[in-house]
Parts: sequence; C-alpha cells; structure tokens
Amino acid sequence: MLEIKVCGMKAPQNIADVASLQPNYMGFIFYPPSKRYIKNLPPQTLNTLSKNVKKVGVFVQDSISNIIQAVTYYKLQFIQLHGHESPDYCKQLQNELPNIKIIKAFSMHNNFNFKQLTAYETTCAYLLLDTKGKAPGGNGIKFNWQLLRQYQSMHPIMLSGGIQPNDIAAIKAICATVPAIKAIDINSGFEITPGVKDVAALTTFIHALKTKKN
Repeated sequence: MLEIKVCGMKAPQNIADVASLQPNYMGFIFYPPSKRYIKNLPPQTLNTLSKNVKKVGVFVQDSISNIIQAVTYYKLQFIQLHGHESPDYCKQLQNELPNIKIIKAFSMHNNFNFKQLTAYETTCAYLLLDTKGKAPGGNGIKFNWQLLRQYQSMHPIMLSGGIQPNDIAAIKAICATVPAIKAIDINSGFEITPGVKDVAALTTFIHALKTKKN
C-alpha cells in the first residue's frame, strides 16, 4: 500500500484532526524562513500523536547539534533533509542518531542526474523527489513525473511537489510505471492557509488513494 505523508503542519487542532486520518507520516518544518515553521509549538502536541503516525522533522542546511536537540525535544522518528546535505553529512547524522531514519530531498529538473542518488542509498530510508523552486519545499508546483522513468534503482522514493486533490489517477499511473515509488508527500495543495490543511479534502483523497479502482 502506498504510504502517505502530510507535511508542513503547525496548528495544534489541525494537527490533531489530520492525525485522526492516520497518515503514515506527518511532517513538521524546523526551518525559520518557512511559512510553516513550527515556532513555539508545544512538544506535547506531537507527543500525543498515535504511534502509527511517524513524526518527521524537516531541516534545511542545519547543524547536527540542532537536529539532535529537536529530535530529543519532540521525540521525532524521521529526519527529512531538504537542503544540499552531502552523503557524508547523512552518514555523520546517522552515526549520531542510529535509531532515527533519514529522508533526503532532491530538487527535480529536466537535466537531473539520477546517478547522484546512489551515494545516499546506504543511509537514507527514502529519497524524496520534489520540484525545484524558489523555496526548499512547499512551492505547490509539479515537476515532470515522466522523468522518474529514468530511475533505475529500487531504493524507495517519496514523490512530492504540487500534489493536488484531483491527482489520484495520475499518482496511480506513475506508481504502476515506477514501482520504487512507495510514498507520496502532500503539503500546499491541501492547504487552507500555510500550515493548516483542509481535513475534508484530505479525507476524500486518502480514501480514494487507498481504493484500487482509478
């Protein structure tokens, strides 16, 4: 079954409402310039989430010490790196936090070199493929999903970038073509305002995605 990550959460009640839909992952932005930065969010807001919903902290070019502090404070289970972090950085982070899984994001474009992903496979649970935009993420723009046909590995991919409520058929089609896609990451396409998700739209989308018929 395709896994679902809802990213960019920051409002306590909305977090609880989305968590009740049981997505596989929920993402929380630890990047101050982001409109979805979780500044001053009480840790108990995340600590009360179901164990079935994995908590993902999203960082951009941050220090390992800051990441360790956030993981400890919010009891995160995944770290998503959304900058230009190197394979060596990922290895160092994995050594410091051996029980935490890493998601490494990459900005897709027409000349993207898929060979660069190989060096990350030993340390990263997922390779998240997003759209190249002005911001590190949450730009609400799709890249050309047909580029994924060039991906030769079976290391798990998380598909991101401008996914909308009406993309069910397209998602199922590309997943049938590229079996390495094991999860999707949704964010701005389901927002009422930055950081606040449309629970009704998410409910319909998740149900439709889990239904076998297109």
